[in-house]
Amino acid sequence: VEQPRARAMVHACRHHRRLNPAPAADIERLFALIPGLGPWTLGHVKLKAFGDPDALIVGDYHLPHTVTYFFTGAPRGTDAQMVALLAPFAGQRGRALLWVKASGVREPRFGPKQRFRFRL
Repeated sequence: VEQPRARAMVHACRHHRRLNPAPAADIERLFALIPGLGPWTLGHVKLKAFGDPDALIVGDYHLPHTVTYFFTGAPRGTDAQMVALLAPFAGQRGRALLWVKASGVREPRFGPKQRFRFRL
């Protein structure tokens, strides 16, 4: 783990007593106090640890592309487009996000194709 992430984890561990019993409504405020923890981490924690069915993971590299491709067929998307596309699922946006990921639909890849060469 690189140094900035290590510092954030150590800082969070030092203050675990404040974070652990906190109600889900206060977790956003508490996460903002810890340097190195941003909206991506907050989305994952709210969705997976707290079970918030409406939590969204913003700031991810691939997720907006996947959601945009799933709903519109456009190969690329932004966080704003992802939030707009998931708006009809208000109250269950996090679950809809997980369903899209579980569907197996992936956005097209535009990176260079590299063949694997095996040497014996």
